[in-house]
Amino acid sequence: MAWALATAGVADVGEAFEAVADASTGRLASAPFVVDRPTLEFLLGGGRHPGRAEVRLMNGGQIVRRATGRQQERLRRVRWDVSDLQGKSVTVEVVDEATGPWGHILFDDLRLTGSRAIP
Repeated sequence: MAWALATAGVADVGEAFEAVADASTGRLASAPFVVDRPTLEFLLGGGRHPGRAEVRLMNGGQIVRRATGRQQERLRRVRWDVSDLQGKSVTVEVVDEATGPWGHILFDDLRLTGSRAIP
């Protein structure tokens, strides 16, 4: 899967994810892909900033799912039921527009699976 990175004052992807300053901001977006399985899952951590530091599933320019951190560095598994989107083209965005305490998001291991979604 291809990703595009848009950052404010960050030189490269490695630096964007290793930066310890909560003042850094940026956005990472996947290339479009077709949903061909009922569950989208990933690992998520970082600050709780809905709308400002979150993972978004986009369809037709609209946010159809979103998740944010829980003020923890430990990554937790998030599973979304995407059965209603099967056959549709979507993108995933990792957004960090938050600054200050817990102004970051951690993201890893994105995959479509046949696993059951966890609410």
